[in-house]
Amino acid sequence: MICIIGGGPSGMMAGIAALQRGGKVLILERNGRLGKKLLATGNGRCNFTNTHITPEHYHGQKPAFVTGALKRFSPDDTLDFFTHLGVVPKVEEQGKIFPASGQATSILDLLRWELEALGARVRTEAHVRKITHCQNFKIQLSDGETIQAQKIILATGGKAHPQSGSDGTGYLFAQKLGHRIITPQPALVQLKLGGAYPRLQGIRIWGQARLLVGERQLAIRDGELLFTNYGLSGLPALALSREAGRLLSQGKKPVISLNLAPQLAQEGIEEAIKARALSQPTRPLSRIFVGWLPNKLGEALIRSAKIPQKLAGDIDADGCKLLSAKISDWCFPISGLLGWEQAQVTAGGVDASEVDPLTMESKLVKNLYFAGEILDIDGDSGGYNLQWAWSSGFLAGARAAE
Repeated sequence: MICIIGGGPSGMMAGIAALQRGGKVLILERNGRLGKKLLATGNGRCNFTNTHITPEHYHGQKPAFVTGALKRFSPDDTLDFFTHLGVVPKVEEQGKIFPASGQATSILDLLRWELEALGARVRTEAHVRKITHCQNFKIQLSDGETIQAQKIILATGGKAHPQSGSDGTGYLFAQKLGHRIITPQPALVQLKLGGAYPRLQGIRIWGQARLLVGERQLAIRDGELLFTNYGLSGLPALALSREAGRLLSQGKKPVISLNLAPQLAQEGIEEAIKARALSQPTRPLSRIFVGWLPNKLGEALIRSAKIPQKLAGDIDADGCKLLSAKISDWCFPISGLLGWEQAQVTAGGVDASEVDPLTMESKLVKNLYFAGEILDIDGDSGGYNLQWAWSSGFLAGARAAE
């Protein structure tokens, strides 16, 4: 028997792949139902893959580890699989693919029905307390029951979004079985900023964010920025959070630089400010950006540039230069990240060098397999993490049954 611990996306896919190849499968899920975390993906719409899946969109100490699983079960295979189940795919911006229904429940229902049709045994509210291995595996549940299995697939997830049941216990099981754990950190999570402006909470603007340490630029992302009472959200902030967290853990002082007019060079921004000042010289300087930037954002920029509050026509060349520099390079120290409750994914996990990328089987313990977020692999936002769940789950289930 193959026992799959964790009934999330990777665990369900592993079960389906194993059952299709004649394996006998038992899925142990600690929640009251399978796939709870899946319902939160894509803001409840389930961005289940992407048209641009490549290894470059994945991270970890060995990001190339994903290649074997992505080749064995590619995004095209994912589309074929879900189309066969009944999903009508809808491609949106940046290659994101959603079910046309716009509901994550569509994906979850179809996976659960497929498992049922194939004869999977599923135990919900099954809390695994301990796993031991001799010739077979013994899985001890919190109620005292012991289950024996010839093979195990650990698909317990990471630590992100613990309200869905991912609390990191899978790492403890892997560690007890001899595996090294790369320290887990939140990723795809909002940034806490020093010197943030709480009054900007809720303001959205398209812009560019750069991650800096000293004068060195480490990463850059474009997209919608969302100001919050603690700092910054939006896709650029989430995308930079992994590297920012790593730097903070090393005692470094990362900074985020915001460009609120990336379509213009700094000289163009300066000329635009001069033109607005000349056309409306009697307008208060605090209102010079009305129609260009949100009012509160313009006011905050002027205060940050330390330009005296006066009339627009009174601003001199130096003031225009200061203000244009602030718009194109508004810097904030990153003081931290929001916690696991807000994180979309976990960075870190089971050391991928101890797992065979062509089978997902442990190199240390025969018949022990891994799938999904428990491994030291995390993807960019946009369907990449769910594709990793499908690919790694499929490969682990297929090879465990073969």
